[in-house]
Amino acid sequence: MIKRIERTDGTRWQVYGKRAGRKVYVGTYDSKREALEVDEEHRVTQRKIEAGELPPDLDMKRTLRQATDEWLTSLENRNSRSHGGYSERMRMYVLPHLGDTP
Repeated sequence: MIKRIERTDGTRWQVYGKRAGRKVYVGTYDSKREALEVDEEHRVTQRKIEAGELPPDLDMKRTLRQATDEWLTSLENRNSRSHGGYSERMRMYVLPHLGDTP
């Protein structure tokens, strides 16, 4: 659902969706076009979750780089011998191409 909001500084568009049968706030956007795109993206994500293609607690803002950093830190904290090898390979081969992927 997209709701038009009139403010003193202009018109904004609020997007609401459904998650697990409940109404959730998705975001506020400056243009209707952007709001429509986000609304459609939210609907597609929810359909994939319902179909079992995505986990229900999917975090679309977390990137592979952030997840890799957390993983490598946990290996380092456990004094894992494989930390150095994994760290170097991720830095050289994976993160330059996929690091910003959610």
